[in-house]
Amino acid sequence: MISRSSTPGVFAQFRRVLRPGGPLMVAFNLGTGETLRTEGYGGHPMRVSVHRRTAEEVAA
Repeated sequence: MISRSSTPGVFAQFRRVLRPGGPLMVAFNLGTGETLRTEGYGGHPMRVSVHRRTAEEVAA
């Protein structure tokens, strides 16, 4: 997952490498805050920080 502070740089790289008008599909976890997931689907162990964002935050 991409941290909140890294998001502007990631979007800047999308803009740099995509041609003008090129499509981009973005998915994100809706909401606010951050949680640590330690179990995946099917009970598999994992360690992933989930950063939730509002739609307005992503659009900005």
